[in-house]
Amino acid sequence: MNVEFFFHGVPAAFSEWGTTKDSMQRFYNVKNVAENVRFSIEVSSTDNGYCTYYSYLRYNNFADHTGRTGSYFGLTIRFDNEYCKDVENLFALCDVAYNTQVCNQIVRQHGNVTQYIIANFLEKQTILQQICNTLLDKIGGLTFAPIAPTLITSGQLSAVSRFNLNETNSSYFWQSLKNASQVLVSPNYTLRDKQIASLNQQIEPERAKNVKLTEENAKLKSQVENLISQQTQTQQELSKLKQHKQQLEQANAQLKNDIEQLKSDLGKNKATRKVEQSVGQIKEPLEELVSAIKKIIPSFRLPVEPIQQPQYPQPSLNRKIRMWLRDIFTFLILLLVIFLCVNQVWNIDFTEKAKPKTERTKKNKTAPLSGSYIIIDGITTDSLTIAKDYSVRLINPPKENFYWRVDGFSKPDETKNLTNLTIHPLKDGSSINANEVIISCRLQRNDSILDKKSWYIKK
Repeated sequence: MNVEFFFHGVPAAFSEWGTTKDSMQRFYNVKNVAENVRFSIEVSSTDNGYCTYYSYLRYNNFADHTGRTGSYFGLTIRFDNEYCKDVENLFALCDVAYNTQVCNQIVRQHGNVTQYIIANFLEKQTILQQICNTLLDKIGGLTFAPIAPTLITSGQLSAVSRFNLNETNSSYFWQSLKNASQVLVSPNYTLRDKQIASLNQQIEPERAKNVKLTEENAKLKSQVENLISQQTQTQQELSKLKQHKQQLEQANAQLKNDIEQLKSDLGKNKATRKVEQSVGQIKEPLEELVSAIKKIIPSFRLPVEPIQQPQYPQPSLNRKIRMWLRDIFTFLILLLVIFLCVNQVWNIDFTEKAKPKTERTKKNKTAPLSGSYIIIDGITTDSLTIAKDYSVRLINPPKENFYWRVDGFSKPDETKNLTNLTIHPLKDGSSINANEVIISCRLQRNDSILDKKSWYIKK
């Protein structure tokens, strides 16, 4: 069994003494340590396999040899490819070594503060070696086991777990070491059973609230389901009522049509009775007239037949008559529209022809020719002068956006949508050859040329 010992701490500055060059500086400047003593157990990989570190650490109220607080003392034992299963007994051996051999030789108690009495561990190498020999003799009686790969985690490490010294024999202790690769042991830590009991006591009110909320949630869910069922039933009844309403409206419309038909028939019956009454009133005078005529003309005879009840046309015949009347009425309206249109054209033509010839000619000349936009005042090939400004204007501005492009002239910085533009010929235009230049003024919209005026000037 290969065993190595390390002493480390802050007698003045950080100092360590050991049989190898392993650095224990990771235990320096540890923050928020509540316990005075702790036992750190770590598993690490090496070039030759694995090793375990058991570190006996003293914090809180610790000062260096000058009295400056914030110091600590550490004793670390390293086992190669093995781990000690008697964690409680190994802690006891380190605790005895600290109280009997470290105290009063390396550190000394001053009231509540433990203070180093050395500035460097090299000052007490003999005492440190005696402590190592004493521990080595007693460690041989402890139980060890080889480090199996199952003790090393292959995934992401979890947070460091803390255990009371009396819980180091539990299976959960070694499982935590595998998951975290480090556990902390201290007699000052609360037992896990007490922690669980305390946590259960804390969560019991929340558990009761959860049960109550679950019951209330079940009641609300039942109420929601009942409301959904009632809503579905109401929608079905509403749909039936809408269908019944449509049936009643249709029946109501049919009854109105029947009433109108009965009123129409009643009016026709009244007219028939009036005709019968009128005929009854003239029947007797007509018979007297016929008798008088017979006395004059014996052969005269007026056939008098009883008035028959008028026969009304069948509904199909009435429908045909209405269709004929509609077609005739439509045809008459069409003739009227054609007549009005022709009459308006004739009036316009006659009015235009009645105007004097000069007026018609003037009206035609006001509109510019298609594609003609640019007029430049005073420019001809013969009169083009370098020292003169010329005015460009549009006789028919485009409705869309446009801009000017001039070659051989100066122009304003902004030429967009200008209907009047002042340009000045430059000395050199666009060269054609050694003896001639071209000067042009173009009106463009995007890449499309609306109009262009060009002059070729000989030098």
